[in-house]
Parts: sequence; C-alpha cells; structure tokens
Amino acid sequence: MAQERRSESEGTPRTIGKYRIDSTLGHGAMGVVYKAYDTSIDRLVALKTIRADLLVGDEDLHWLERFQREARAAARCLHPNIVTIFEYGEDGGTPYICMEYVNGVQLQDYIAARAEIDVQACVKIVEKVLKALGYAHAQGIVHRDIKPSNIMLLDDGQVKVTDFGIARIDSITMTAHGSMVGTPSYMSPEQFIGGDLDRRSDIFSTGVILYELLTGQKPFPGKSITEVMYAVLNQPPRDPVDFNEDLGPLAPVVLKALARQPEDRFQTAAAFFSALSIAATGRASQIEDSGIGDGATIVSPSIHAARSRTPAPAQPAHSPGETLDDAAIAKAESDLTTFLGPVAKIMVRKTAGKVDTVSALYDSLAGHIASSADRALFLSKAAEPLTDSSAGKRRRDLRSMLGTVRATMETGFHASRSGATQASTSQAPVEEDIRERAKRDLMEFLGPIAQVLVRKAAAKTSSPPELYRLLAEHITNAQDRAAFLNRAPRG
Repeated sequence: MAQERRSESEGTPRTIGKYRIDSTLGHGAMGVVYKAYDTSIDRLVALKTIRADLLVGDEDLHWLERFQREARAAARCLHPNIVTIFEYGEDGGTPYICMEYVNGVQLQDYIAARAEIDVQACVKIVEKVLKALGYAHAQGIVHRDIKPSNIMLLDDGQVKVTDFGIARIDSITMTAHGSMVGTPSYMSPEQFIGGDLDRRSDIFSTGVILYELLTGQKPFPGKSITEVMYAVLNQPPRDPVDFNEDLGPLAPVVLKALARQPEDRFQTAAAFFSALSIAATGRASQIEDSGIGDGATIVSPSIHAARSRTPAPAQPAHSPGETLDDAAIAKAESDLTTFLGPVAKIMVRKTAGKVDTVSALYDSLAGHIASSADRALFLSKAAEPLTDSSAGKRRRDLRSMLGTVRATMETGFHASRSGATQASTSQAPVEEDIRERAKRDLMEFLGPIAQVLVRKAAAKTSSPPELYRLLAEHITNAQDRAAFLNRAPRG
C-alpha cells in the first residue's frame, strides 16, 4: 500500500515519503509541484511529482526516464542561478524530486503583468540566465527547453533556471537523432529540423527571451507551430530598434544570438554575457565575477547582426517555361517535404504566388535546402514528367505523407520519410484530422506531451469542442488557455 495519504477535502496528498505536504504550488503538463516540509531537518522544500496516468501504457518508461533525467541533470548543477535538487525518490510507485523552495514568480508572468519595459532590468535577468547556462554547459549539460516558464524571479531579485526535463547530459541520449524536443516559440532552427544540439541552441532560446523582454514581442510570431517553424527557418526577426530606438546598442547583440546558423551566434554563454554587458553599460563585466565557467574566449565589443544567407541553388536541367498548375504545385510540395518536412507546403504556396513556371519554382525553393547534394536531387525532380494519371496519385501520396509527418511532429520531422503506415481511425471517437489539429494547437502551449494528452482526451469524447475543453484543463495560464479554446472547432 502506498505511503502517500490524501486529504479527503482537497484531494492532495498529506505526505509523500518523509515530506509533509503544505499546499499546491502549481500544475504542469507532467505533474504537480507541492510546497512541502522536510521534518527531519526543519526545511521548506518544493516537491515535484509525475502524473500517475503518464506511468501507464506504452510510454511509461519514456516519461519516467525524462523525470529521472531532470533530477540527474539539475543535481550536477550547484549554482546560485539554478534551482538546487536535493533528492530523487519514489513513494509507493510515485516518483518525486525534492528541490529548493523558491519564493517568486515565473518570468512569463512577469512579462504579462509588467506595465512598462525596464531595459536594464531585462538585461540583468538575461545575464543571470546566462550565468546559469554557462555553468550547466561546463558540466556537459544542454538544457534544450529554455523559456520564460522555466525561469523564476525571486523576491530578493535573484533569478533561477529550473526544469531540466529534456536536458542532454554528455553522452546520455534522450531521443534518437532527428527528433524534435522543446517548446516551439523558443526553439532553435536545429531543434525544428531534428539536428544535433549543443549549447548554441540554448543561446538561441535565450536570445528569443531577451528579444521578447526588450520589445514585448516574440521575434518569430505565428498562430501555429508550422507558422512559427517557417518564421524561424526562413524569416529574420524585425530589428529591435523598430520597437524602441533606444535599443540601438543592444540590437546587434540580440540579433547575433538569434542567428539562424549556430556558427554565426555567440559560441558560449560567456561570450553572450560579455557582449550584452558591454552593450548595456559600455564596459565589460569581469569574467571572474560573472559565475560563467565554460572557459570561453570573450568576444570584442564590435558585434554585427548575423543574418543567414541561403546558398545559391545549382541550375537544373529541366524544360523551361512549363506553366504552373495545381498538379505541378502538389508535386513540388511532395518533393520538398522529403527534405524539409511539413513546412514545405507553406513554402511552396508562398513561392508559387511569385513565379510563373515550374523551373522558377524549383529554383527558388532549392535555396532553402542546406545540403548541396540534397539540393541537386531536389532540382532534378523538376524535370520529372507529371501525367494526368499520375497527378491524382501524387496528390493522394502528398496528403498521406503530410498526415504522417504531422502525426510525428512531436518525435521528429524526418522520422516519417519511409512513409510509415498510419493507424486506422475507424474506432476513434474524434476524427483524425481534428486530433492532429488539436495536437498542433496544444503543442504550442505544452510541448511534446500534447501527443499523449490528445490521445487520452480523444478516447473520452466524440465532440471536437469538448475535446478542446478537456485539453484546456492542462493549460495553467488563463490567457494561454483562452487562446487555445479560441481555436476549437465550432459545432
């Protein structure tokens, strides 16, 4: 019998292990965080638990391993700007992490509630985040989910980074190569395409936060994960100066952190920290006092905004002047999806409105493919004939491919190249297209766990609006919950 005992009035546990539960601090996608009391040493702590329903079924080991990895990663990081982990344990089958109790608010709540933008305060917040990341990187840990909800602002002015749930620890692999992890609005380009991640991915995410703090806007806005992904991979952010002329000295720093190619960004948290300090105050902070331990060479104050340049496409050997029609556009979508994933559809539709021939369409699209070999292969497909009889098949194949890719967005955009067979929906209470739509919408607020939550909720209802109402219960922020519900199908 589990040692965890629950209050009949509140439905919350009275104790977990040796810890007395005083109150609930918050609900998240993975579980609940409690304010607790360690009676053995007279200390307030925070106790994070994982939801019981995640520990059943085919994916139980995945979520348990992720939870354990958070404990291991954070436990290696004893730093003033990182929430300290005291213990990992299990009580009657309930895993928990005991951590430092901090009295403060999430950065996302600070952003939503502030009446005006205090540039110096914003800089100080990000500097402390960079101190935390520099230390974690020196321990061989890449956070991979830096976002405002994982940054705590304490009452005493301190800043704490938390939630290492999808961190990579040296050679420990969370997911296979080609998988996508993170939260869309703050993900780096390499996260979207399932590339190898290193500390420069955390630097990009921190750059997104800095941009949002300074301008009040996200650098890569979008109403869906696909739109955000397209913006991150293809559109440079607006210059921060457009929002505030006083940001002139800081703008190059922000834009360099947001460079599309990792080699064009700051290579270390220490370099980012130093450049930000110089731009904000006109002098560099002493690295000895910065608390950043990644052994970086500090960049000079001369920083330029790094904007990615797409490589010039090779010239294909195809018939010139072939007029665009629906069949040719569908073929281009199918061809480009093989190399870029679901964002291909948006790119093809946007480009098709600006050109008149198949040749021009493929030439323009090829510039978005980084690999020269893949670019040449894509261009060669422009010369493939498309007969009337094959046009319908290509459209059906395209719809099937896009459906497969959307269904696997949470685990990797490249995982479905082989055309994996999709599960039958004959017994599903909610239509597959509605479930996929709900997954995409929910991922923007909760990340990859959306896949699990949608599957469980869809088994309880046949009504699309009700499905969205059930899913909205997992979104703790009222504004985000309203935004999600606003996307629910009507009727």
